[in-house]
Parts: sequence; C-alpha cells; structure tokens
Amino acid sequence: MSNALLCAVALGLVTTSTMFLGGSEILGWFATSPELRGPALTYLRARCLSIPALLVSTVCVAACLGQKDPRTPLKVSAVVGLFNLVADLYLVLGPPQWGVLGAAVATSVAQYIGAAIYLGVLWRRSVCPLHLRIPTLSELKPFFTTSSVLVMRSMCLCVALATMTYHASALGSVTIAGHQVAIAAMTVSQFVPEPISQCAQSMLAHKQNWHPSSEEKAANAKLAVLLLKCAVASGLLMSMLTALPAAVPSWFVADPAVQAAVRSAGMHLSMASAFLSVVCVSDGLLLAALDYKYCMLTNLANLMVIGGFLGWSAPSGLPGVWCAMVLFQGSRLVQNLFRLHQRRMLNPYLRNARDA
Repeated sequence: MSNALLCAVALGLVTTSTMFLGGSEILGWFATSPELRGPALTYLRARCLSIPALLVSTVCVAACLGQKDPRTPLKVSAVVGLFNLVADLYLVLGPPQWGVLGAAVATSVAQYIGAAIYLGVLWRRSVCPLHLRIPTLSELKPFFTTSSVLVMRSMCLCVALATMTYHASALGSVTIAGHQVAIAAMTVSQFVPEPISQCAQSMLAHKQNWHPSSEEKAANAKLAVLLLKCAVASGLLMSMLTALPAAVPSWFVADPAVQAAVRSAGMHLSMASAFLSVVCVSDGLLLAALDYKYCMLTNLANLMVIGGFLGWSAPSGLPGVWCAMVLFQGSRLVQNLFRLHQRRMLNPYLRNARDA
C-alpha cells in the first residue's frame, strides 16, 4: 500500500509537470481551433494540478475494496461530489464568474480534499499502517509486471477516446462541443458498472497455482452469472440514461447547432453505453481469473481497428465518430464473452442449473 502510494505521487508529479509545461503542444496534437486554445489551456493547467491527488485516491479506493470496505469510498465520494458541485456553481456561475477556470479549480480542490480524507482514514487503521520510505527495486517489481498490463488495458480506452476527440475537433467547434456532451454522458455510464466489476475482482480473485474444488468452481460460476445479469440490467439503464442528451439536448447545451450535433450521435452513444456496462463487468471477471495478457492484447487489437475505422467514418460527422465507439465496445463484448466461455468460467453453474 505504501509503495503504491509513493508510485502514485511520483507518477502524478511527472504527469502534472508534463501537462502543465507542454499543455500548448498537447492541445496542438488535438488540432484545437484558435478560438478554443486559450480556454482549453487555462482549464488544462488548472486541472492537471490535481493528478497526484487523483492517483492517490485511486490507490486508496483499491485498498478499501481489498479490505472488503465499500462504505468508506461511498462516504468520501459523497463528500467530494457535494463539495465539487457547490464549488462549481459558485466559481462558474457565482460572483467570481471564472468560467472553465472555475470548473477546473473546483474539481482540483475537491480531489485534494478526497485524497486527504482517504489518507487520514487509512493512516488510522492498524490493519494498514503506512510507511514513508523509498521502495526497493524488488518491491517495485509487481508494479512493473502485473500493473503494466492493467495500465495498458486502461490506456487503450483512453487512447480510443482521445482519437475520437482528435477527429471530432478537426470537424469544427460545433462538432467538438457536441462530442464533449456525449463524452460527459459516456463518463457517467462508465462509472456505474465499475463497482460491479470491482466486486468481481475482489470476490472472485484467483491465486497463482490455485486449484479450486468443484464446489468452489460452481459457487464462483454462480456469482459470475449473477454479476453478468447485473451488468445487463445496468447496461439497459445506462442506455436509457445516455439517450437523454439526444432526446432533450436543451437540458445540456443552449446552442441550437450543438443540440443538433448531440442529437445526431444519440443512437450510437446509447448503444456504446449499453455495451460498455457488460464489457466492464466481463473485464472484471477476466482480471479476477488473472487473464491479464488476453485483456491487454484484445484491447490493443481493437485500438488499431478503431484507429483505421475513424479515418474512414469520421468525415461523415459526429455519428461517424461515435460509430467507432460502438465498434470498439461491441468487439470487446464479443471477445470477452467468448473468453469466458472458452475458460469455462460460467459452465459449472449453467450445467448445474440445467440439470436441476
């Protein structure tokens, strides 16, 4: 835990420095239009200051879940979310009228508050005493092996979204504005199934060289099927939720042209969100089974496919950009379900249910 926190702080500082000093060049890679470059750079520099706090909070959430404690992350998220909401309303719409700078400052301060609360909670727990010392290379080895695979998997999704944003920004300010509304809705749908995935990773975590009994296999398969059913239900709910921006775009943006752009991508956004929920939970099942390499390789393959597909579909507008996300999530869904079937992770329960 201590080593993970030190890695989080070190990586956070490096990332913050890179984004703060190279912000203008990064925005140039995304073909940011001249009228957006100033506000975007202001937001980026204020927002990137919170990256160390964000990574520390991520490690602390993992520590709490590893101790079968989901209540602490819930309480901290509620406090941080409420502060962020109030600070956003005050700094953006209130007397300061800071605009995008206010939004960035509110989120950055909220994340540092969350990180401080997490560290205070974990520091007081005797089950997880923290040590402020530099880890040795042998202690860091697990972070460069297993963690590197997980990082690559997560980076594939981030790169996919970044590639979509690049193509959307090249189509003009109206298109990128509509794309950002869709991205915000997608972000909400991404967080909803994550707790189900984390449940799979913590409750079904395998150990190296573990040989479960037939009863254990059946119990694990039963829980895996239950989690997949929850994922399907979550996907249907997220599909309806993410349909709102296209159904009533005036709730999310005032400009009529941007509203039309959001409406044009509504069906693709809804489909991608539905797929994402099941993908997220099936990813959790495969990670619990230590199937890291498969997750990494399939995501890399899908990323190359979506890159080529965007070159062909993006010129048609925002629907073409989001069609690539449907393809990306749909491919991951088929691949994950095939892998679960191939590993027979659901078979003991399904066979027992069929016999009964």
